[in-house]
Amino acid sequence: MDLIQKEEHSDTIKAQASAIIWFKKAAFLEKKFKSLFKSILDTGNEVRVKVSISFSERYGFSLLIEDLDASYTLGKAEMVKQEILNKLKAENLLYVNAEIPLPAVLQNIAVISSETAAGYKDFLSHLRTNSYGYHYNITLYQAAMQGQAVENEVIASLDQIEREGGYDCVVIIRGGGAKLDLSAFDNYNLAKRIAKCSLPVITGIGHDIDQSIADIVSHTDLKTPTAVADFLIETTLHFESRLIDIGQQIQITYKDILQAENNKLVLIYEQLKNSFSFRKQLEQNKLNELDLKLKHGSTLNLKSMKDLLVSFESQIDLLAPDKILQRGFAIVRQNGKVVKDVKKLDSNKEIETEFINGKIKSKII
Repeated sequence: MDLIQKEEHSDTIKAQASAIIWFKKAAFLEKKFKSLFKSILDTGNEVRVKVSISFSERYGFSLLIEDLDASYTLGKAEMVKQEILNKLKAENLLYVNAEIPLPAVLQNIAVISSETAAGYKDFLSHLRTNSYGYHYNITLYQAAMQGQAVENEVIASLDQIEREGGYDCVVIIRGGGAKLDLSAFDNYNLAKRIAKCSLPVITGIGHDIDQSIADIVSHTDLKTPTAVADFLIETTLHFESRLIDIGQQIQITYKDILQAENNKLVLIYEQLKNSFSFRKQLEQNKLNELDLKLKHGSTLNLKSMKDLLVSFESQIDLLAPDKILQRGFAIVRQNGKVVKDVKKLDSNKEIETEFINGKIKSKII
């Protein structure tokens, strides 16, 4: 390997030396630091090492690594991480992606991961075997999940996803690893690109204690790829439960409205029936009243007419010829006709005078 020292604010190399670790020493250090061993010696890390100087006539000058200072490398990584966070905060980028509304259903999902990664396989398996039978459309965008290639490949995948469109969200997942293995996700350019992504970004970068900067600027960060799968399933379940609740509420509301309208109809029917009965009774009363008036009026009329007839009969009876004759009057006739005016008598003809007890004929002198 090469140990280099760069200028403070640029990538210009100002010092460089070759270094080696013998096999036995490497085995000892790997046993001592476990997963941190390879992480500390990853390309781009700042390290503090204990070395001895070796010179060979054939191979020249080199440094033999005897020991590593893990706390130094971890401390430097944390300092860099904090500087990046401060810069993102100053640019108001920490919560930009989190403010994007999350769709009610996350079904068309763009996944940025490594196809061979165990975390990606666990993610797929968890989604496909969900107990609810939900189906998800997963499109993988291949990218490095460790090392210096992470920044460029993940950013390129995000660019491609936005160009193609049609996704509900972006998922970035990788399995667990040592703290320094995940340091590629403590990257300013990558964090800035995630923050400005037009889709909600969900991360499951596979560590249980610390958050990467990519986690912090994402919409939702979860601990593992399977936790991301659970989140997607629970989101769908929540949406389905809401639909069921709404359906039940609609059904209840429909029944309530139907019952209320039915009650109105019953009330209207009763009102109409009562109104009809009342109207019928009212008209019946009028008819009865008219009937009584007619009966009473006809009785009065009949009595009046009867009295009138009796009066007429009395008058007729009084004016009858025999009654007139009985009162001392006589009836004068000439040529068989009653003569009322003496001027109409014909002196050349005889007249007939009728009395109560007989008739006499005489001539006019």
